[in-house]
Amino acid sequence: MTAAAERQNDHSLRRIRLLLALRLALRDLRGGFAGFTIFLICLALGTGAIGTVNSLSEAIQDGIARDGKVLLGGDAEASLIHQRATAEQRAYLASSGEVSEVATLRAMARKPDGGGQALVDLKAVDNAYPLYGTLSFEEGSLTAVRREEGLAVDRTILDQLQIGIGDKLTLGSALTRGQHSGGADYRAKNCHLMNVHN
Repeated sequence: MTAAAERQNDHSLRRIRLLLALRLALRDLRGGFAGFTIFLICLALGTGAIGTVNSLSEAIQDGIARDGKVLLGGDAEASLIHQRATAEQRAYLASSGEVSEVATLRAMARKPDGGGQALVDLKAVDNAYPLYGTLSFEEGSLTAVRREEGLAVDRTILDQLQIGIGDKLTLGSALTRGQHSGGADYRAKNCHLMNVHN
């Protein structure tokens, strides 16, 4: 066999293989086009989900960058567990700027007659709170809470204990009067705000 004949034979073999591959591909597409459609739909959904997560992440990061001070109530937060800051620690923090002290804990709120109780998240603040932003109430004010040694209460707790604004409420052994907070600036749904006493 000559080189020219081998080349022609090789060319014919390639052509037959290409035709066979094309025929198999067309046969596969005829029977499996629905599977290819599902693949394309999954690809589009995956791309859309990734795009949505990225834009939500960017929106959250932008919001925190823009309103971080107001959300946090300051530039930075330092926390201790089950203890107050010492005088040295407070002096160190105060050397960097204005400082506000906040204490948080869980407590049992009760009606004075013992008729109802609810587990609540308690947030006690000092007179400098909040360092940034404002704290608004549906009824009453932070000044009234501080002046009357009262308590700002979320509406859900007032409804749960069946008490109203100005009614007395027991937290542990302390007796205080409630004002409706409107739920502003709280991390927990059943959070209550009261004044920190040294």
